[in-house]
Amino acid sequence: MIGVDDPELGQRVKAVVVARFGHTIDVEAVRAWCASQLAYYKVPEQWEVREGSLPRNAAGKILKDVLRDAGADTGFVEE
Repeated sequence: MIGVDDPELGQRVKAVVVARFGHTIDVEAVRAWCASQLAYYKVPEQWEVREGSLPRNAAGKILKDVLRDAGADTGFVEE
């Protein structure tokens, strides 16, 4: 999950997810699960489903700045 700019609140939550090889992601099912486990303001409003893998540095940490810069060019879904 990353924060994306929002003119009203400053930032909102965006989830960037990758399906395991041979599987698909049901965004509505994941959203419902998040809503049952998290406070309402922590549930992502924006979702990006990617193929492949997330960008990582040499230590294996996800490069969130790269995800923010990539933005809507990779299957972005907003609801």
